[in-house]
Amino acid sequence: MTKSINKKMNIKNLEKYLKKPMIYSKGNAEMWTDPYISKHLLSAHLNQDVDAASRTYKKIDKTVDWLSGLLETDDANIIDLGCGPGLYTQGLAKKGYRVTGVDFSKSSIDYAIEQATKSNLNITYHNNNYLSYEFKEKYDLIYMIFCDFGVLSFAERKILVTHIYNALKPGGIFVFDAYNESMIKSKSFMQDFEYEQSGFWNHAPYLCLNQSFYYQENKVILDQHIVLTDEGDPKVYRFYNQYMSIKDVNQYFLPFGFSSIKAYENVVEDSEIIFYSMSKI
Repeated sequence: MTKSINKKMNIKNLEKYLKKPMIYSKGNAEMWTDPYISKHLLSAHLNQDVDAASRTYKKIDKTVDWLSGLLETDDANIIDLGCGPGLYTQGLAKKGYRVTGVDFSKSSIDYAIEQATKSNLNITYHNNNYLSYEFKEKYDLIYMIFCDFGVLSFAERKILVTHIYNALKPGGIFVFDAYNESMIKSKSFMQDFEYEQSGFWNHAPYLCLNQSFYYQENKVILDQHIVLTDEGDPKVYRFYNQYMSIKDVNQYFLPFGFSSIKAYENVVEDSEIIFYSMSKI
């Protein structure tokens, strides 16, 4: 493999990826739409041993009950942005709500549709990027879970929050969760690598270089994975997130027109996670 990589890849091409990138600059690959990786991602969603791509069913059930408690109507119209395999949408649909799920991963959406059909649940699913999704209804509740909001660049957030606000009914609620500052204290910024004959990133042998970067002024963390194979240029996967405080959330969302912004620290048993809710005026 080493001989093949040396033939196909200029080391200078790799070197440019090892430097700390500009904040929220994209990698050159997406795992959500990769047919191979997305199947492994689905397995991670369904793995109950770790909170890898989704939380455990116990935490999901608790969150579904908490979301339900925010609503004042039994027939609320709800949409889940980044729904994955539909673990939250199923729970809300079982409570009688009208539910829609949107996700970028075809593997996850296909699984969600299959499970809804098996359970005879009337859930609408869309295989779309929620950043470009066209909201055609008005909702009582729009939510994003698993710290998905902090993944977005500042420009992407502005677009999405505008769409969310416009898609909510008067008095409608937006909910998201985020890391708090304690997350940075437990974060490791070591660099390492892994070599696999076949694994999460590729069906063929690969070397993966793992790095983390901290943008302290913006409270943003980047986990970067550079995957080298015999197939040519390195694939660079970048996963950003931002930890937030209630002050940060108020400063960001109030100018959009939201009110009644609240923080909830005990929705799930995780000292690093805070949920936020806010209402459309």
